[in-house]
Amino acid sequence: MPLIIEVSDLVKTCPGVRVGAICLISLEGTNPIVQKIAQFLPLTHLVDGARSIMTEGAGLMDIAPHLAILALMTAVFLAIGSLIFRWE
Repeated sequence: MPLIIEVSDLVKTCPGVRVGAICLISLEGTNPIVQKIAQFLPLTHLVDGARSIMTEGAGLMDIAPHLAILALMTAVFLAIGSLIFRWE
């Protein structure tokens, strides 16, 4: 029998920040290797910037490094996508 988890159950039991049905758990208690890998994921920088704004009242200049990394990732992924994509 497949395991079915209701979204409401996930929201109730998730110890981290919730975005839709995605549970975002703090990386502080995770393995250092996982922490290094997470720095290459755009969601990490998005969540860190949003968390700074919501909890610390950070301004645009405070989250500028996160925005710069997100802009760089966007440019890299867009370049890769435009090189790979073909109308066929």
